[in-house]
Amino acid sequence: MKSLLKAIILSIISPMIAESLWMSFIYNIYPISIITSFFGLDLSTYKPEVRVTHPIPIPYGKNLVIAISIVLITSLIPATIYCRRRWKELVMLKEELYGLMRGLSGFTKTGVGLSTTLETLAGIAKPPLSDRLRLFSSLLSLGYVPDEAFKRAFGDLPRDLRSIFYTIVIALQSGGRAPEIIDYAAGFTADTRAFEEVREGRLSQYIYIVLLACVAFSLSSVVMIKMLESVAVTGAPILRTGSINIELFYTLYYYASLIIAAFSSITIGRTLKGYTPISTYYALLMITLSSIIFIAIPVLIKF
Repeated sequence: MKSLLKAIILSIISPMIAESLWMSFIYNIYPISIITSFFGLDLSTYKPEVRVTHPIPIPYGKNLVIAISIVLITSLIPATIYCRRRWKELVMLKEELYGLMRGLSGFTKTGVGLSTTLETLAGIAKPPLSDRLRLFSSLLSLGYVPDEAFKRAFGDLPRDLRSIFYTIVIALQSGGRAPEIIDYAAGFTADTRAFEEVREGRLSQYIYIVLLACVAFSLSSVVMIKMLESVAVTGAPILRTGSINIELFYTLYYYASLIIAAFSSITIGRTLKGYTPISTYYALLMITLSSIIFIAIPVLIKF
């Protein structure tokens, strides 16, 4: 909980700090003015000038895109760091869980008590599983009922992992049927692991397809805007400057890229990875790529 709370606080504070620094550069505020003067930078052209459409209020503007990009990217970085760390922990738990269930099955078949087996395997397993097993065994030895000890040791895990770990509680409460229950759980864990390996092997390539689709949309949008900008100056009377709002189209395309990035990242996290919070990582990746394309490419492309 402390790590999650820290990530939430940083996700709120980081964009405020980043936006304040950006505004300091734009408005040449001291002490940032020392840096801008030293390097001869003039960022006053990037002052945010927000316009709103009517009758449907849609804020737009090229400089607004930069401000939104800074806020989104800096707010997603702390959340991504936390979710990635959590994701790696869960992956390690899943890998260790397979060995744990096989070990429990083997020990219980030989007649060794389940509590003794848990203490033995806690010393063999690697973190973070070993830490949770030690906590679970310690709580049982202190007199906690298995359900309460389970909630304290494994209650924060995703449902699929909790359901497998909970078979240990069922086995503890089953009396003489513990070897049978643990053996069934070990077989189920092995089947689940094989299924996940096949699923990840077949679906991992689609992640790159989704990322490339997001980049392709952003690139095509920027090229389209530059073409409209060129035609608006030299093209037919209906497309001359003033008849179409280039900045509005530019901002709307950027909004569309953000929506695509949001839904694509959720799809990758939930469907392809099986862990929805990891969506923040792919959202950060796609939003960063789209922002770079929308901000940098228009400067580089000339018609």
